[in-house]
Amino acid sequence: MVSLDFGRLRAGRRLCAFALAIGATGAVAAGASAATLQVSVTPASIHTTKKFRVKITGTYTKSELTGKAFLVSFIQYSLKPCKADAAHELSAYGEDPFTDQNTGRSPFGWKFTFTAGGPGVRRVCAYLYPKHVGPADKVRPLTRATATYRVQS
Repeated sequence: MVSLDFGRLRAGRRLCAFALAIGATGAVAAGASAATLQVSVTPASIHTTKKFRVKITGTYTKSELTGKAFLVSFIQYSLKPCKADAAHELSAYGEDPFTDQNTGRSPFGWKFTFTAGGPGVRRVCAYLYPKHVGPADKVRPLTRATATYRVQS
């Protein structure tokens, strides 16, 4: 006859469940992109003909790249959501990006100064790519970011 120790079985099950939970968390984290991208506009509300600054910062790991990290950013003259990638953004709005350049080392940061035009709401859409991309390239960005601002008369 086999004798079972239920206390040991419960402890064993808890240990197994804990190990599975830790393993699953690690698998999810390993599959996620480590790249980050942030966009900010200062001031967030400005008057026409006044200067404002767009700041874009981010990070990436070398293992995420297939070339040199590449940044593409647009200013939309609406509050419509950013498209999934820069190629769709370009085809949807027909506006050229205000930046399309290699980012340099990680972490990176760029500041762009503009003079506000006519009144309205605006959205900055930024995309970080694992390599240099052109307007027709179907490359998925590592990550993307957005910020909004308002121009008042």
